[in-house]
Amino acid sequence: MAQEIDYYFSIGSPWAYFGLPRLRDLAARYGYRIVPRAVGIIAENGAVPGRDKAPARQAYGGQDLRRWSAFLGKPLALENRPTDDPAPAARDVIAAALDGQDWLELALALHEAHWARGENIADPAVRRKIADATGFDGAALTARSAQADVSERLAADRARAVALGVFGAPTYVVDGAAYWGQDRLDFLEHHLRTGAPLA
Repeated sequence: MAQEIDYYFSIGSPWAYFGLPRLRDLAARYGYRIVPRAVGIIAENGAVPGRDKAPARQAYGGQDLRRWSAFLGKPLALENRPTDDPAPAARDVIAAALDGQDWLELALALHEAHWARGENIADPAVRRKIADATGFDGAALTARSAQADVSERLAADRARAVALGVFGAPTYVVDGAAYWGQDRLDFLEHHLRTGAPLA
């Protein structure tokens, strides 16, 4: 059985958008299975929504996003964005995962829609269209994501994240070692390659 990477993510995180393709490739290269665990803002562990950060930090954060967008060659639509709630998209991803479907391709597609094209992923019709284009039955997935076991999984994963000290998305956890942010993927790769963290 493949070893696992617990992947704490939010479709609302541009850093998760930047990092997911490389995470997918690292997991495939080293024979790990990615377990998606959707989380939002974890205030208990110190997370602060971007809109509540000081203006100087917000300005620098926007600049940093544009730099990473250029560096990675991944488009980023920051202007005139809809103020959509990413939580329903996360429910779709977890519903797909619970049913053994290709949740990773769905997550990639939702990230692209949200961050590269600025689509309103809070709109069920938009998500259904994305799911259909990714090979899912969009209407069935929307219905599935409203079921109780999806809510239970989300609650359990949030509690797990709080207990582990996770405070931001994306966070990658392997063998109890946590790596926060797509700019820590080099550290994660070292762990996957050697079987142990750097420190």
